[in-house]
Amino acid sequence: MFVTGAFIIFAPEHAHYVVLLISLFLIVSGYNGLLRYKKATKWLKDTAIVDSITETYDLIQGRYSRTPFYYPEVEYSYLFNGTRYTNNCVTFEKQNIWTSGYNKWGDKLPEEDKVWHAWSQGNNTDVYINPKSPQQSVLFPFITKKRKSHHMAMIVGGILIFIVWLLLKYHNIT
Repeated sequence: MFVTGAFIIFAPEHAHYVVLLISLFLIVSGYNGLLRYKKATKWLKDTAIVDSITETYDLIQGRYSRTPFYYPEVEYSYLFNGTRYTNNCVTFEKQNIWTSGYNKWGDKLPEEDKVWHAWSQGNNTDVYINPKSPQQSVLFPFITKKRKSHHMAMIVGGILIFIVWLLLKYHNIT
C-alpha cells in the first residue's frame, strides 16, 4: 500500500508497474504452491511412526458465525540411511486437509473421511522423504481439489491482472 502510494505521488508515470508486480507475484506464488506438492509426491515413500497426534482447530469467520476448521498436529519419526529424523510436517498448508467437521449438506463428517483418521500414537503411516534433504518430509504430499483450485485461481488472477497491465501500458491509458 505504501509503495503504491509512493509511486502515485513521486513517479506517477511508473505507477502501472505496481500492477505488473502484483500480477507476477500472484502467478509465481500460485505456481510455486502447486509445484511444491508435485515435487513431494515424487519423494521417497517410506514408513514413519506417529509419536503424537492431536486434533486442533482454527475459528474462521463466516458470513454469520465463526466455524471451527479441524486439522491434525502430528509429530512423527522415521529412519533414513540409518539416521532417525523427527518431523511435524503433515502437509504444506493446513488448509489442504482441514475440515469443518461437516459435509456439503451440513451432516456431521464421519471420522473415516478425515485424512488423519487412521493415524494414532505408535502406529505406522506412510511418509514422503526428500532424498536430497532427508530432514524434509511430509505425511500427506497430495493436493486436494479445493486447494488446487486456490492456487489455480491465483495463477489465473495474475494472468488477468497482467492483461490489464498490458492494456494500461500499451493503450496509453495511464
